[in-house]
Amino acid sequence: MTNKLDQMMHEILNKKFNKKIHSGYDPEDVDAFFDYVNNYLREINTQANSLLASLQNAQKERDALNIAVNEKNKTIERLQNEIDELKAEGYNNQRLSSELSELKKKIGKIEEKGNK
Repeated sequence: MTNKLDQMMHEILNKKFNKKIHSGYDPEDVDAFFDYVNNYLREINTQANSLLASLQNAQKERDALNIAVNEKNKTIERLQNEIDELKAEGYNNQRLSSELSELKKKIGKIEEKGNK
């Protein structure tokens, strides 16, 4: 974008017109107008380059944030798997504890019968 605009501004500044003796525009007025247009185009070019740089920075930030979000999502998934495993182990431990308690009761009853 910059090269084309720079070329256009160069052409505007260096444009030469044939002079007519009795009619036409005042060459100094035309030159002043082209200077004005050229300055305006330079401002636009500067703003466009600034916006482009801002856009590129924003895209880099977005990419970095996407990477961070993906890493966080992987961590969340890993932790969820750990929670699921702990829940499953907790259920198994509760079941085993209940079965052990039942076995202790049965052993207690058997010991009572053996002591009689």
